[in-house]
Amino acid sequence: MEFWKFATALGGLSFAGPLALLVAVLMAARGRVALSLYWCVLFGAAMLVVIATKVAFLGWGIGIREWGMAGFSGHATRAAAIFPVVCFLLFQDSGMKRVLNTAVIVGVVIGAIASWSRYEVRAHTVSETLFGFALGTAVALLFIRRALHEPRITLRLVLLALCGVLLLLKPEREPIDSEKWITVLAMKLAGHDRPYQRWSWQPKRQPYTVRCRPPEVARGYGCYWPKGNH
Repeated sequence: MEFWKFATALGGLSFAGPLALLVAVLMAARGRVALSLYWCVLFGAAMLVVIATKVAFLGWGIGIREWGMAGFSGHATRAAAIFPVVCFLLFQDSGMKRVLNTAVIVGVVIGAIASWSRYEVRAHTVSETLFGFALGTAVALLFIRRALHEPRITLRLVLLALCGVLLLLKPEREPIDSEKWITVLAMKLAGHDRPYQRWSWQPKRQPYTVRCRPPEVARGYGCYWPKGNH
């Protein structure tokens, strides 16, 4: 159980998202602006695919019922995309093809473990996890293929240090805002107030209630602080 908790933390939004942005910033700072933009486009496109599939299901029930596929796992996509890229950048200046290939494989394995943790904690089905992992891995390999034809970047010490900082600053619980606002977006686009559910493939019986962190209170689809608590 502790192993899967660690794997879940690796693929969590609080770590993988900032790490992806960090990679882009570091590459741009080292003069690889075009490569940084390429990474942003790839990663951003993958996230748009994830959001589109989730909105399609939550709003209209579009998915693959036989596979339990209600949308790509965002956690799996992020983890599978970022970890092979980080391992590649850490060992890009090694000058040894075997070392670099091994590093990328290790990154893919870490991404696979972090992705599969989403199924282990029952946050996603097998198909959603595998589709997310495949999408993220494709993003990583496309980036690495492009980066191999670019001048090498020395990022090992900086990247290791900043990864350590991100791990230390990682909050204990994962933010809920992304899923909340994707659900709200889906309902607004679909024109109703009941999102579809994966397991029943039918809209919920009760209108959607926005989840807010105490002491915030829900009004409509927003979260607000009670008067006197500002």
